[in-house]
Amino acid sequence: MDGAVNISGDLTQTRDASLTLDINSSLDVLKVGGAINADGNLILDFTDYPQPPSGTAIITASQLNGTFASVKTIGLTGTKSVEMTDRGVVVR
Repeated sequence: MDGAVNISGDLTQTRDASLTLDINSSLDVLKVGGAINADGNLILDFTDYPQPPSGTAIITASQLNGTFASVKTIGLTGTKSVEMTDRGVVVR
């Protein structure tokens, strides 16, 4: 992504789908105005941004329903990880 991607309504991820986001800076955020209905695979590629600060939002929404079947991160270094919250995905 280059900067924020905005979706004004809901985002539904189906069981067989994969959502891949290339995170290159703290400005690369998927912003969903409605709810995210999570399922399927979430792949977050941090190859060009391996040490984002803790608390950096990667996905934001009014509400996160369900969980992704799998979450894969690529390129995060050290003790960095991602966490699902009730309103999206953040770096920890």
